[in-house]
Amino acid sequence: MKSLDILASDIPFMDALRSLIRTGAVAAPSLETSSLINLPVVIRYSGLDASSAKRTYIFIQVLQHVIRHRLEGKEAETANILFGFEGYAGVPIQDRYRAVAKLYNPYWTWENYRKEPLTRHLLTIYLSLKREVDLDFNSSIQNAYSRSEHTGLVGQDWLLEEFDGLFILPSDSSRPIESIQRRRLRAMCDEIDVYRHPAYVRERGISSAPQLSLLSQGTIKILDTHADAASNMRTYVTEVTFPQPVRYGESVEFTMYKRVEAQIEHVLQKRGWDWYGLVTLASPAQSARVSLRFPPGQRPKSIWHYKDIISGLVRPGSPTTQNRLAIDASGFVSYMWRDLSAGYSYGISFEW
Repeated sequence: MKSLDILASDIPFMDALRSLIRTGAVAAPSLETSSLINLPVVIRYSGLDASSAKRTYIFIQVLQHVIRHRLEGKEAETANILFGFEGYAGVPIQDRYRAVAKLYNPYWTWENYRKEPLTRHLLTIYLSLKREVDLDFNSSIQNAYSRSEHTGLVGQDWLLEEFDGLFILPSDSSRPIESIQRRRLRAMCDEIDVYRHPAYVRERGISSAPQLSLLSQGTIKILDTHADAASNMRTYVTEVTFPQPVRYGESVEFTMYKRVEAQIEHVLQKRGWDWYGLVTLASPAQSARVSLRFPPGQRPKSIWHYKDIISGLVRPGSPTTQNRLAIDASGFVSYMWRDLSAGYSYGISFEW
């Protein structure tokens, strides 16, 4: 590393980036305790008092943004392979090793790449993360589309392009259920600055609506809430207001942090099933990812992904050899869907 004139203070951060390669960034079990979540750019957008889970999620968003918008060509493709983003999510480590080596030389193996080329690449990524604090990665409006023709659904204000949700189950009775959800939407009408959607939370003795905050520009609030004693569910309407109106065809991205006060014994039931995901999509979606983090020592009897369920409020299918999922040693499990259909539900379900 010294041959590259790397500052001694930068080496621990580069080593931390290196440690994410084996599992991929999203599934890294030690990221919550990594020095990377204390980078100035992460603190800028999370705040000094943010939980490690919140800072971890923001770091992943910043890293993805840097790869997409600050790196070029082969540098960006290499980063996606190394950290398991884009089409490399869920790809086994040996396959990713081979892919990144062949990207640089058809005769190379991982042993050829992991020496100086890898160090140079990690330095490029780290310096981009270091400089990002002076920029505005979380600019709400992304002018990615310019369309003169109406291509959305009749009556819809927004078209969901991407969804990424992480749900963290409590480790003890003093901890809440936490979730961090990122959405990218495309405006289907002109000059609109408000997004509303209904959501659900299991009551299980909870006497109030969830606590919401926005990890991006704008404001968020709950407009209405109703508890159904028969279904043990609470419905509430979330409203997000963006800093400025969005024109037709433009995209906007926001990240929401949700905290649900719930007793662990009500969440991790000894018997029964549960699910987390998207309920009855109002519009088609290009992609959606749902991730769960289970507490230490708590693993469900079986866990599986489901899709194209008419309603997420009924038992979402059954585990089969095709849809079963595996939870890693840290308690993390994730699944991604593409080309989701309106009117259906998608998510991860499990039995205790």
